Amino acid sequence: MLARTLLTALIVCAPALASAQVSLKHDPAYREGTSVRSEVTVDTGQTLTLGEMDVETSSSMFMITLESVDAKTDDGGWKMRGKFETLQSDISLPGGLEFQFDSGNPDAAQTVPALQAVADLMQTLAKAEWTTVISADGRVKTVKFDGDPLTAVPEAFRSQISPETWKKAANQILDRLPNEPVSKGDSWTRTESSDFGGGQSMTFEKKYTYLGPTEKDGQSFEKIGVESLSVTYKMEPNGVSPVKVTGSDLQIAESEGEVLYNPEAGTITGMKEKVHITGDLELEVNGQTLPGKLDLTIGTTMKSRNVEDSSE
Repeated sequence: MLARTLLTALIVCAPALASAQVSLKHDPAYREGTSVRSEVTVDTGQTLTLGEMDVETSSSMFMITLESVDAKTDDGGWKMRGKFETLQSDISLPGGLEFQFDSGNPDAAQTVPALQAVADLMQTLAKAEWTTVISADGRVKTVKFDGDPLTAVPEAFRSQISPETWKKAANQILDRLPNEPVSKGDSWTRTESSDFGGGQSMTFEKKYTYLGPTEKDGQSFEKIGVESLSVTYKMEPNGVSPVKVTGSDLQIAESEGEVLYNPEAGTITGMKEKVHITGDLELEVNGQTLPGKLDLTIGTTMKSRNVEDSSE
């Protein structure tokens, strides 16, 4: 859910081809006193059909993170300090169960016993602070929380917020960039995974296409299109859910997205992606096999900006 990417674009000429190429090289221009404030929204809507019964769930999460350059490392990298400035969540589950959380007033969160684990997770995250070590090539080497907040997080959610998961997610975003300079219309593919907790994950095959320069709100960007081509679902046999998914056949029904790179800031300052997934599931409940159908939509947006003073 957290996006930490800083990139630099260089324009080079290829006279023999009579076309301009763009080198989207990851080359973050860090310096002490610089901070990156990121806003991320993740919306999901799911319908799980079991026989003639539709089980509907939805969730919306909004977060603002601030990561500030702390010091330079001996090997030419950087240490960054991170925290949540805002963390909000709104979840609707079958049976009329509702959950809302706002880090601005965490004690006001009302929940039923069935959702206490979610409340514990959000309260732990809202208070979390961490140190990220960036290597000289701009990739994330380590993420370390202050103290040991994972001990207060229910087992089902620990994989989602583990330091290794955060590191993987950050570097996975960096890996979206092409390895070589590209011209308008050039495409490349990447394999990306998402951890949903409880031993559940999805792996996506995605195509990225360089669409050329664009302008938005008076600023110039380099635009990259995003399309999910395929998806596979996996649930670990020892997952904590009482409902086991023993087989799946999922397709991408609809997909769209874009990445906006701001060459002046040397940073990806915007991402927007929406994917609609449908297909069949084979479920096991109390030893009984049941057929099911999944209809899942995930929408994600991110925007970030550099600030020179973390108090802004």
